[in-house]
Amino acid sequence: MLLKDKCSPEGSFGLILAVLFSIIFVFYTFGIDFITARSDYWGIERIDVTQHVAGIAMYLSNPWHFPLLAFDSLNYPQGTRATFVDAIPIYALLIKIFLPKNPGFINPLGYWVALCFILQGVAAWWITKELQVKSWIFLIFLTAAFLTYPALMMRLKHISLLSHWIILFSIALYIRSCRLTYLPMCAWTVFLIVSFYVNIYLFLMALGIYFAAALEMRQKITFKRILSVFSPLLILTITLFLLLLPLPPVSLEREGGFDTYGMSLWAPFTGGKLIQWQIGMTDGQRAEGFNYLGLGVIIAFLAVIFTQSEKMWQLIKKYSCFFTIMLFYFFYSLSNHIYFGEQLIAIVPYPKFLDFFISDFRCASRFFWPIGYVIIIFSMYILHSRLKKTAFIVFACLLLAIQFIDLSDCYKKLKSNVIGHHKHIVNYAALDQALGKNVKHLYFYPKYKCTIKPYRNGELLPVTLYAAVRHLTLNTGYIARYRPACNDVKSEIAHSDHSISAYLFIPDEFANMQAILDLMGNTKGISCQKFNFAYVCKFKN
Repeated sequence: MLLKDKCSPEGSFGLILAVLFSIIFVFYTFGIDFITARSDYWGIERIDVTQHVAGIAMYLSNPWHFPLLAFDSLNYPQGTRATFVDAIPIYALLIKIFLPKNPGFINPLGYWVALCFILQGVAAWWITKELQVKSWIFLIFLTAAFLTYPALMMRLKHISLLSHWIILFSIALYIRSCRLTYLPMCAWTVFLIVSFYVNIYLFLMALGIYFAAALEMRQKITFKRILSVFSPLLILTITLFLLLLPLPPVSLEREGGFDTYGMSLWAPFTGGKLIQWQIGMTDGQRAEGFNYLGLGVIIAFLAVIFTQSEKMWQLIKKYSCFFTIMLFYFFYSLSNHIYFGEQLIAIVPYPKFLDFFISDFRCASRFFWPIGYVIIIFSMYILHSRLKKTAFIVFACLLLAIQFIDLSDCYKKLKSNVIGHHKHIVNYAALDQALGKNVKHLYFYPKYKCTIKPYRNGELLPVTLYAAVRHLTLNTGYIARYRPACNDVKSEIAHSDHSISAYLFIPDEFANMQAILDLMGNTKGISCQKFNFAYVCKFKN
């Protein structure tokens, strides 16, 4: 009996199959050079991944500070936190603990990408186990659907947001909690803390599912019960003072875009190869609002709605708290500007006191991700429970074939993004020569968000990566929720160590060369030379 359990889809053999399938997918899709950070992709200098690579490399090569996620290589000398450069804080922290001193330039993000996709397979097995579904095709379908989830395949440049396994693990823990009729608090606590230090968006999605699980218990509300439910957040708060707080003395600003980065009502149904709807998207929807489900999943969901509606409503009523959270996520994903394609159909006002929350979670469309995964699990679970074994196998295989064909263009785009051919913006040898051997600190002007023109990361991001590779500090950086002091350039330069510092100025952001020299404060003791896109200035020794 024990061997039979191990050989079932929900046993150890099922886990091995899901992990093996995921590993094959990872190596076929990304390749060993990508995973080990030897591919050209990791040298791209003008996209978000540049920030992630530079940020984690600077954190890992920086001496330990307190709090433990602090490092001063960016926004020097005040510094910042690994959280604000999307360096996957918990991952970076664990690596740093085991690194030798002065490790050199390290980029471990390829391994994280591989781990995220492998954990998608683990999640498929775990959910199959918690649902107690003894079907190999069910496990295979979930594994394949999770690995090729369209919104996941479109997220390569946002490394921490590839951690969709957080959503899936929270769903698995929710199912487990309902099955056991109590909350496994240790598992939830560790999971929520880890999630918080991976990505705040994904943490919030998991947190909503956790509270849904707590409400599903239908237990009497007492102070002890409330304290127990909120204990993971209390423990998380304590960790903040060890890892994150206090924050450096810089301005944290609210950012707009909530009304721009919502999801179109049509987004879940457009984006595949087999049916190409001629419905446009706004720029914000193209950037953030891609939430296609895939034709195979859509067919499965429609089959449930039209043939198994009674069973569907039974599950919705039984797990009403969970589906209420999903409904909330759906409405939030639309933002307060509701679109059908490019057509704005409604503007929903909201109380101004919510601005503090909305500014931090402005990319509203991301909150559809849990709903997409729930549709996959929900549809396949109902079909499995209602169809005969042979019928389910045939239908699931057909759906899987349709899903693969329909998403083939999305997969090709992922593969093309992995290749990452690019042209270097910074000539490292030439900039090395311009800086000389003694420079340890770079000062870049204008600083992040201090430009006259709308901000461009075309110059700052390449310089940030150069600073990371050469182990130099940088006075600014592409840092989330960060507003530097823009009027302190002259004072900052005056108080810097002139003997080991160099100053880069973007010419078209300053009136003329004299304006740059005036900021330097000493026109006679300064040498400036033109380097590619910037003037490199130094004080003469």
